[in-house]
Amino acid sequence: MKKIGFSLICLTFLMPLTTLANQLEAWKSLIEKALDQNFQNDTQVGVAVGISYKGQKSYIFKGTSGNEAQRNLSKESIFEIGSVTKTMMALGLAKEVARGKVSLETQIGTIWKELDGLDAGKITLLELSTHTSGLPRLPTNFAPKDWDDPYKDYDENLLLEYLKTYKRPEKMKETPDYSNVGVGLLGLVLAEKLNHMSVAQYLKQEVFLPINMESSSLNLADLNSSFLSVGHNSFHEPVPYWNLAVMEAAGAVKSNVEDLLKYGEYFLNAKTEFDQKVIDLVTIKRFPWESDLHIGLGWGIAERNGFQVLTHSGATGGFTSVVFVDRTRDLVLIALSNTETLPACLFSKVFNAQCEIPKYIELPLEKLEGFQGNYLNKETQTTANIEVKSGRLSISPSNQPHFRLMALDEIHFSIPSIGAKVSFQESGDFLLEQSGEKLTFEKL
Repeated sequence: MKKIGFSLICLTFLMPLTTLANQLEAWKSLIEKALDQNFQNDTQVGVAVGISYKGQKSYIFKGTSGNEAQRNLSKESIFEIGSVTKTMMALGLAKEVARGKVSLETQIGTIWKELDGLDAGKITLLELSTHTSGLPRLPTNFAPKDWDDPYKDYDENLLLEYLKTYKRPEKMKETPDYSNVGVGLLGLVLAEKLNHMSVAQYLKQEVFLPINMESSSLNLADLNSSFLSVGHNSFHEPVPYWNLAVMEAAGAVKSNVEDLLKYGEYFLNAKTEFDQKVIDLVTIKRFPWESDLHIGLGWGIAERNGFQVLTHSGATGGFTSVVFVDRTRDLVLIALSNTETLPACLFSKVFNAQCEIPKYIELPLEKLEGFQGNYLNKETQTTANIEVKSGRLSISPSNQPHFRLMALDEIHFSIPSIGAKVSFQESGDFLLEQSGEKLTFEKL
């Protein structure tokens, strides 16, 4: 009897582990196939993927870090995670609310006294974290001198100068308008004005230390340089890490897949009553965003095909990232890329979602050179320069950096880094399509 009992106990413990392992391997196979297609499209330099399913972890690495000290990617490889930082700032806000130090309806003018009496001072902490403040993506006085590091000169004085011009709408929208300046402001208010510490110190105290994220920081000097991946633009040229200055709460964290899996797992299993209260605050659906997407504090909350998923992506000049936290299946998915274009459709099959990876083709150099020239959209008076750069076709709109044009056929091109399409006409002009808008550019 003891022998039979022991066998049954073994089966009880081994069967779930075997099932977990099989499921992980099945998902890895789907992800690896999508990853291979993205590399065949020449859109990636290096990608690190992390998967956590019911506490079991697995990793995928493809390409190179670009760092001569440690060219092979690993779970220790560090990437700039961009706007995923916004979810960490939201976690800090939720903790402040759970402690009773502030409420979501606290107006920021009560914390940053220089805003008291201004329209900007009436903005609430909730509005900043849910992108419903009426603030634009970027402030109107944002004028980068260097597109390789566009935020470095934008300081608190410029932000305050802009906020003094802000006019609060009479009726606030309940549909989010994504705002980098809004979350940058949230970080400044919570960290420096409320707690008298830097945003880097604040996120270390509220996020990195409690979750044991040992390789995460806003400051490069805090990290092991051997594991720093090198960022690349869409032409696969190395570009620097960004200095986000006063906007750092909107996108300055550097991290790796190992730490981000721990971060995602935090939202699956509360260890204390306080943690549960914080998670509940973060994951309430606050406002509708798209057809099946709402926004909570910082996170997008999607309900698709029977899954409830927290999601956020990030992009800087040389890095892209995406995090999915599937609370239905205790599943966390992380992808970090050291190029400015996120791998397409990487996790779509894990969520039974329809997504087709475009197939790009190579065109002869003489064909690409035929598209070169200066173009003008008369309606907006926007100019665009098209040229061959590093053997690849590029487009540079007015006062913006170069974006790579990926050929779908001989006249249709995609700009995956900004989600746009370009179609050349027989007249020599081209049509630009982005976010539902269509603009015709005439060749000069």
